[in-house]
Amino acid sequence: MSSSIDLAGTWDIHHDPLSQGTTGTWQVTPPRDGWVKIEVPSAWQSVLGIEARGLAWYRKEIPRAAAEWAMAGDRVRLRFESVATDCWVFVNGIDVGRHVGDFLPFEFDITDAILKSQGPPQITVRVDQLHAPRPAKGVVTENGHITKGFHDVLSAQHAGIWGGVAVRRTGRVTIVPGGLWVDADPVTGKVVVRGELSAPPDGLSATCRILAPGYELDVLAKVEFDGNMLLATCQLKKPFRRWSPFDPSRLLAQVQLSDSKSPEGHAEICSRWFGLRSIKAGGPDNSQILLNDVPLQIRGVLHWGHEPRHIAPMPTPDQVRAEFKEILARGFNCMCLCMFYPPDYYFDIADEMGVLIWQEHPVWKSRMTPDCMAEYRRCYEGFLRRDRQHPSVIIVSGTCEHDTFNQELGKWWWDTSAKMLPRTLRQIQTGFLEWTPPEQTDLYDDHVYDNCGRWVKFHEDMQARIGKLPPKPFIMGETIISNAWPDVDAMKALGNPWWLTHGLKECGEYEQEITRRINAETLARFKRQGQSFGVAHRKFQAEVLRTHPRNAGFVTNSIRDVPICRIGLMDDVDNWRFTPQDLAPWLGDAVLLLRTPGHLRGFSGGQTVECEIGISNYLDSPIDADCVVKVADQSVTVRLVAKPGEVAWTKVPVKLDKVDQPNLVSVTATCGELSNSWSLVALPESKVAASAVVCNAPGFTDKELEPSFEESSYSSGWGLPCATWHPVRQSPSLLLPGVPAAMTFRDNAVVITHRLTPEIDRFLHSGGRVILLAGSHAGGIDSKWINLWGVLPLAVEHDSPHAAIRRGESDAILAILLHDLTANTTRALPTDDLALGDHLDPILRLAWTHDSGTPKSFDLAASARVGSGLLLISTIDHTTASGAWFLHRLSEHAAEIELRPSERELDISRYLTS
Repeated sequence: MSSSIDLAGTWDIHHDPLSQGTTGTWQVTPPRDGWVKIEVPSAWQSVLGIEARGLAWYRKEIPRAAAEWAMAGDRVRLRFESVATDCWVFVNGIDVGRHVGDFLPFEFDITDAILKSQGPPQITVRVDQLHAPRPAKGVVTENGHITKGFHDVLSAQHAGIWGGVAVRRTGRVTIVPGGLWVDADPVTGKVVVRGELSAPPDGLSATCRILAPGYELDVLAKVEFDGNMLLATCQLKKPFRRWSPFDPSRLLAQVQLSDSKSPEGHAEICSRWFGLRSIKAGGPDNSQILLNDVPLQIRGVLHWGHEPRHIAPMPTPDQVRAEFKEILARGFNCMCLCMFYPPDYYFDIADEMGVLIWQEHPVWKSRMTPDCMAEYRRCYEGFLRRDRQHPSVIIVSGTCEHDTFNQELGKWWWDTSAKMLPRTLRQIQTGFLEWTPPEQTDLYDDHVYDNCGRWVKFHEDMQARIGKLPPKPFIMGETIISNAWPDVDAMKALGNPWWLTHGLKECGEYEQEITRRINAETLARFKRQGQSFGVAHRKFQAEVLRTHPRNAGFVTNSIRDVPICRIGLMDDVDNWRFTPQDLAPWLGDAVLLLRTPGHLRGFSGGQTVECEIGISNYLDSPIDADCVVKVADQSVTVRLVAKPGEVAWTKVPVKLDKVDQPNLVSVTATCGELSNSWSLVALPESKVAASAVVCNAPGFTDKELEPSFEESSYSSGWGLPCATWHPVRQSPSLLLPGVPAAMTFRDNAVVITHRLTPEIDRFLHSGGRVILLAGSHAGGIDSKWINLWGVLPLAVEHDSPHAAIRRGESDAILAILLHDLTANTTRALPTDDLALGDHLDPILRLAWTHDSGTPKSFDLAASARVGSGLLLISTIDHTTASGAWFLHRLSEHAAEIELRPSERELDISRYLTS
């Protein structure tokens, strides 16, 4: 029978950064000194240090049993699961083979080398990392091997023998690595087992059984050979179970090879788990993904392969099971492997637990020169061999966000993947919609990270755009993100490992500054609200996406924090940032939805808001049930009816009481085991201060009204052009049409302007009070576009009855910040970049932490002393009901607040315009 010896364990390794071993023939005469112990599998950085680059040499003695196999006339094959990156293998100095490329298994026949060896045979492996330094600024083509992927960009470029290693005993002919796979038709029950043979099957015979542990299935398949291919076919009797997340049932194909020309008729057994399942586009207007003919909504988590404690993307089986259990509990059903491959057991566990896999091939902004095409084809065929072996792999992408992908290669990939993945959804590229040839994808895709105000319009524009294309499902391969504040003390307790998220020292200093300038209570609230802000951001966007039945799912970013940003569901100390209770109500297969007018959250107290309660049903059965909607102490019961794949709505009026200050109103819906809740904000009746005056400054020029790059298209200017969303410039005269305009101002006036002028400056210095609607225009101080998913909000409460944000109001303010206060403009004052931090008192501040970890302050609303006067600065959208209320609140604050002497004074002379 077949035998295998696992070579995992302790090996010797010698770093060779100057490549002395190649010229010095270390495979024959290795140096005596410089060897250290290393555990295989692992990245060599675990021993050599995180900065170890270049080459290294491994060695290990082959077990005696393997030599005995060779002497008995069997073949001995040395198998590697993954080596990064150029692997050259010798046995007692004899070259037995070379392989280039991470993530792919390979093996060499070492029988003859063993037989030629004098003494105990020893494996020597020369590994070249093929170091890939980041390209120079402005260069978009990545360095390194063309299938390096993205792992090193946000983690570290792992190197060495990081996958499993084994020697195995075979006959003259065996099935090559990745060569055994099963195509099972879920409609007819026909099963075809294919095995790619290492040589012609002369003298070879085979049997194949299909087994189903747990429900007594044992079927003998008919076997034949076609060239170097083994084909085994059988017909399963109905009924047979289909693989799905609801029922991840699997079968086992077991192939036994017998070689009459090997000593004693050598036999070996190869096996492969598989499942019967279909995945395709279909449903109304071909807009849905159908898994086993049932509509599927993909809720995925992006995984970059960042494994801090392993360096290489090799989580242990126990870790994989634990992570899958956690994401399933939170309502996710898919893991998107972003341009890397973990060990094969990762996929086996996904098959077993019913976790869907979206596999992106590890090709990212690599060179596309003609000399690379053969290498691309070789590697791509290896990747496709891996993909086809698992029912969990439902979507495969040839590359990710590659704006110069070779068209001829794309056509080859599309045609080849169709043959190798007949039951898998495919796309040549996951990325922006316009970058992917529509004829080379089974689904439409986009990678948009945006603010909630534009998010609503983005989906409307995207639905209109794909409505002009051949009908296909729309899935967002990367989207929905939020940043988090670190637990500074817990992170510092880890020491200073290479993988720690950046900016901890600066975050600690930021905390100290909040405590010093405001108080400790505000710091505690900042941390608490930052956590809830991240949940609210993700929830709002996921729910808006699900209001469109043509949206078949999304992948959110990401499974864990990476060094440059804290955007993970897990932090650096392996804590899960959001609980199942935080996420599952709006991430399940079926979720309850709330739709308000304009998707707004703030409304004047005393009115009835015409809302709708909906249900998005992606269970495998219909829903027809009562739903109880509670608002405060009132409740109403409505009926919700939805087939699988449907979104159904019913009207529910919500009566808001009159209030004296902004008040959170909880709306909760319960339908059987489903429950979800939302926060609306009842706004007090308010009006602009009686002393308010609009500065009669010149309106905006045509150039000032032009959208910036970030405002012209979604995803900060890189995505779909904005068709229905347009930035609004905050014009005082339009916002406050009933307020008198003037160019000279009485002493007690509150002047509202969009331009700082010499007249405004004089007025401030004489004790005047001014509200500036800041912007990028002349006299506007120059606000900048900002993405709310990259920030943590700081709302500063004060006890004063005339404060801009009063005690107990900040939760309500943040509830309307995500959408209402930023619906038509999302700009903020770049406080730190303008060196204004020492001169401004924040009212509503944003701490930007994305892509550096180091916090940087931006202000949506702030105050400053100018001379004897008070300047309030706002970049908020005041065109919504919430924004109008906040502008009125600022005017009241400016009119009533008592000014005291201040050491912090702002010099506005450089911002003045005539």
